[in-house]
Amino acid sequence: MVLRNYWTASAGVAASVFISLLYLMGFLVMGEENGGLTWGDMFVGSALPSIFVWFFFKVAFFAHIETVGNSVVVKNLFSKTVIPARMINRVTYEGGVEIFTRPGRSYGSLNLGGSVLGALAGYPTNRRCAEKLIAFLESRDAGDGVEGVTVTHKPHFNILFLCSVFCVFFVIHLLLRAAQ
Repeated sequence: MVLRNYWTASAGVAASVFISLLYLMGFLVMGEENGGLTWGDMFVGSALPSIFVWFFFKVAFFAHIETVGNSVVVKNLFSKTVIPARMINRVTYEGGVEIFTRPGRSYGSLNLGGSVLGALAGYPTNRRCAEKLIAFLESRDAGDGVEGVTVTHKPHFNILFLCSVFCVFFVIHLLLRAAQ
């Protein structure tokens, strides 16, 4: 089960698409004014918007909390934290969904953070996600303590997504070059 703020994710995707279209239109106009796109122009013109789209998606869409087996996975900008369910002490949602472990550490996702609009509305999205997370934890066996169980941290870059977006932009630039 993936828990994320769909408003933030939708806004990030929409902003990425809008800015990318503006960038491509501007690049097309620049290419026509300068006698066409060179291979260097196409590479740089694919790399820059790809990095922008990748970053926007990392913040707005790929940062989330998910449940996998008997663990809760918190994905943020560049890290993925796997927390065994039996280590989780409590979950709160005011000001952002936070997961507190028995040793006293807290973990939260960038996508499910607090906001002024959320505070005015009573944090409905964060409350929904926290309630689903609590229901997941209650359905799992708490076990006999946390002896020998650890939280693991891993890098999380979504390089495959970045490469895919780069390829899409590069193909668009190839098509624009062929059309000139």
